Amino acid sequence: MYAPDYTITPNILKNIASIEYNRSVIENTSILPNFENRLIKEATTEFITSSYRFLGENINPQEVKMHVDRTTNSKNPKILNVIRAIMQTDLLADEQEFEEKSLKKVHRTMADGLVPSRYIAKFRNRKMPRKTDPEEILAEVSELVDWMNSLDAMDTNPVLVSGIVKGQLEITYPFEYFNFIVSGLIPRAILLNRGYNFMRYTCVETYYNSSKRDYEYKLQSILEEEGDFTIWLEYYAESVAAQTATAVEKVKLYAKDTKLAKASGRIYLSKRQEKIVEYLQDYGLLQNKQFSTLFPHVSEDTVLRDLKKLMDAGLIAKRGSTKSSRYELR
Repeated sequence: MYAPDYTITPNILKNIASIEYNRSVIENTSILPNFENRLIKEATTEFITSSYRFLGENINPQEVKMHVDRTTNSKNPKILNVIRAIMQTDLLADEQEFEEKSLKKVHRTMADGLVPSRYIAKFRNRKMPRKTDPEEILAEVSELVDWMNSLDAMDTNPVLVSGIVKGQLEITYPFEYFNFIVSGLIPRAILLNRGYNFMRYTCVETYYNSSKRDYEYKLQSILEEEGDFTIWLEYYAESVAAQTATAVEKVKLYAKDTKLAKASGRIYLSKRQEKIVEYLQDYGLLQNKQFSTLFPHVSEDTVLRDLKKLMDAGLIAKRGSTKSSRYELR
């Protein structure tokens, strides 16, 4: 049976302690629901742009953001597939056991329409340097999945489990395309399953991009150390600790905004009104022609009534008149 080899070093312990501290701060800091949604959207946007950048492809962050916010009529499958795969990962986190077909399901969602069908949800059949030979992939993946569902994994710190799974999926490299993205989403599912819901506010792939050479070196250490994950886990725990610390700073800023909102009595907003304010915070300007994109199933008169309430509350200002009107935050 698969049994990962590693040593819990002082660096690993220090970073796990940091992650748990950051978790405690986030979970005990009150922020408004729209701020929470904003954090999740920011992390999703970052995951998509950082993942593609790591793979050598630059995708316009603004285009990604508009897809995440659903404020564009364009449909870029490269972006939409990742969004769907993230949603699927969140559903996987609710399942009791992870299965091999779960891994393939995420890959299918990610690769659908982007690569030939013979590569979708199919294990790699081409040899790659310093990766598992194709004929051994099925056995390695099956053993890894069995371990993920084992008592040993359940008794192991979730950060270590997610790091081991991330490292093993990168070393095995089961898929020809999008393996990096899939190998980032599965550890996310593990952490969410084990109660680390605050990971929705983070994007570890940003850290990988900032230290790409280290990322590759630490991964290769698993092979060079004959299956010992220690060096890789030190790096992985460090990356999660760094990104959760970034999330803490964002949460603290939103907590200040929450207190101001409560003090000024501006928190009694409908979902549509919250979305309008959030849109203006992100893009700075809202015009009549954008109403149908922002609220596809809501009449223009209804949106205008929401805007009037926000103007009466002193939150936004109207510039111009009739169809050329534009709305901005005060």
